[in-house]
This record gives sequence, structure tokens and C-alpha cells, in this order.
Amino acid sequence: MAYSLRLQGRLHVDRRTFTFVESAGRTPLRVAFVSDLHAGPLTDPRLLDAAVRRIAEAAPDLLLLGGDYVSLDHGDVSQLASLLAGLKPSLGIFGVLGNHDLWQDDVAISKALTEAGVRLLVNEEHRLPEPHAHIVLYGMDEPGTGSPKSPSTQLGDGDIRLVLMHSPLGLRHLDATPFHVAFCGHTHGGQIAMPSGTPIVVPRGSGDRRHARGGLFSVNGGQLLVSRGLGMSDLPLRIFAPSEVHLCTVA
Repeated sequence: MAYSLRLQGRLHVDRRTFTFVESAGRTPLRVAFVSDLHAGPLTDPRLLDAAVRRIAEAAPDLLLLGGDYVSLDHGDVSQLASLLAGLKPSLGIFGVLGNHDLWQDDVAISKALTEAGVRLLVNEEHRLPEPHAHIVLYGMDEPGTGSPKSPSTQLGDGDIRLVLMHSPLGLRHLDATPFHVAFCGHTHGGQIAMPSGTPIVVPRGSGDRRHARGGLFSVNGGQLLVSRGLGMSDLPLRIFAPSEVHLCTVA
């Protein structure tokens, strides 16, 4: 009912291009990013279907998932896993776990996602293959509930580091670590916000409140993309904080 009455908002597609001197002359990388899918009774399946459909239409090289795959029950991940299994980006699907996943049965959630073709990174680095071998992806454990660590390896000349983490709180573990773009979610843009987009309530573990509304920020010499996420927790409502999928180009 909430979805039909547009109280869950409508899907917004956010498009970004990140340009770096390290990528000059190289093949651009197309990245799709979505966070906080929250499969289960609070998120209408039609919203999940719409997001997966838009990602498939964009045909990204790489899909990044920012965690919180469920809200109330780990078993709800099966609905989401079947949708993700239909996506076949050429460089794969990579994800991190969110606080809701760790509060539920993270082992079962991880198993279902792995079987659907998602590679979960827990304080782990992955270098993409050619023609994108200069791009290194680092997945951080959940900053508020897990055991996050900063990347241990140094960047080589011409390398670009992309960081995937659930929450902006992960910035505390990147102070001394160079990165180019960090992708995160968790805040839901407040889920219920003022008409200006200012969140009324910010979830715990969000870090600096100014990041909670979502968007792009310059921090620590890099750029932080905070997603308002897709699904809902606590209440099946989104007001002035629309769900979003991000389609990015790293060039």
C-alpha cells in the first residue's frame, strides 16, 4: 500500500563521471552502485525489480553493493539473490556486508549472495583485470558493527583506489590512506527528510551528520559518494529521500 500511494518514493538514477589523470588514455570503467536494498516486508518487491532492471539496462562493467541486503529476517535475502543472479556485469559483482546483515545471520546471507555470483570483500583488496588493471577495489568490513581496517597495500604509480564500505563512518579508517572514490550508504538520506532533503533522524553509525543527506563530498583528498540507498528499515516510508541507483564512469 505504501508503494502504491508513492510513500516509498520512486527510483532515482544518479549519474556521475569521475575523471582522473591516472586514467588518461585508458578504457573508461562503467560502475553501477546500489546500497541498502533491505529485502523483506518493508521494501516493495517492485522497487527491487525496478532497480535491477535499470542496472541491467545500463550494462555496467562492474556492480558494487553497499550492504544491508535484508531488514528483519536473513531468509529474505533469497528474494534478492534470485534477482542479482540475473545480472552479469563483465567484471563481476562485489559487495560488503551492512549492520543489518551482521545483526541477522551473516553466514547464511553471505552464502546466498555468493551462490548468486556476488563476491563479498571483508577488509580485502581486488585488482581489476586489463584493461582496468590500474584500478584497485577495496572492500571494508562494516564500520560500526564489524572489524574495519584500512587498506594495507600502497598504491603504485598510476593506480586508482575505489573503496566500498557500508557507512560514511568508514572514513575514520581512511585518514592516512589515499583513495580516489569511496562508495557507501547506510544513512538512507534519513529516509524521512525535510523538503530540503535534510534528514530528520540520522541512523547511528553514520559518522559526520553532513554526509547523511547523501550526495558527493570531497574528503581526505578523495571523493565520497553517499547513497540514500534503495530499500527501507523500521518504517516502509521514504519522504523527501528517494531511493536511488548510481551509474558512474571512472575515466
